[in-house]
Amino acid sequence: MGVVDELAAAILALQRQRPVRVLIEGRSAAGKTTFSRTLAERLGRSGRQAQVVHLDDFHPVGYRPLGSAAYTPERYLQRGFDFAAFERLVLEPTREGGDGAISFALPGGFEDSPAGGTTLGVGALLIVEGVFLLKPGLRHWWDFVIWLDVSFATMVRRATARDVAWVGDADLVRHRYETFWTAAHALYEAGDPRGAAHAVIDNEDPATPRLVRPVASGASAP
Repeated sequence: MGVVDELAAAILALQRQRPVRVLIEGRSAAGKTTFSRTLAERLGRSGRQAQVVHLDDFHPVGYRPLGSAAYTPERYLQRGFDFAAFERLVLEPTREGGDGAISFALPGGFEDSPAGGTTLGVGALLIVEGVFLLKPGLRHWWDFVIWLDVSFATMVRRATARDVAWVGDADLVRHRYETFWTAAHALYEAGDPRGAAHAVIDNEDPATPRLVRPVASGASAP
């Protein structure tokens, strides 16, 4: 059984009287977007509704990519995303007895963010991918957490290759990740978010993800 199949089996075994909340976490450029899409496709083949939501679509109104001079790593952990709106628009509707009506993005955010939303029924699978979503105040939301492991060197290399297309300056991207982003992730990881994961995946080679922590059985919120 492959890694994705093993994860899917564990997630599909979860029984909730509401949508099941799955989180894919890890450092920037760890491969979360691609992994979430692959997992959603696999879960969807079960016949259950599987919907991916990206935290990157919940930056505060007026946010500028690469971060602003107004952000320190500490401030970014608190305000780089509109966490309160994310809870209100995505997580709160999936409480037991909630209406399941989630939004795909923060209204008034990036122009290319997806519009609208969908309604998740009991047993549907909400797959969220993003960073900093295992802060202590947010950990209780998740039924199943997957942490994608990559080194800081891999993060910088991948982010530089990815972001130079729209930034236009590889040295600028590299410097930003070697300083600001490395510091932000190190600060966040001091709280051991990785330790809250139900499964840890070595994603240094995204073509061959490797399970380095066995999938927890009967997973529940960390």
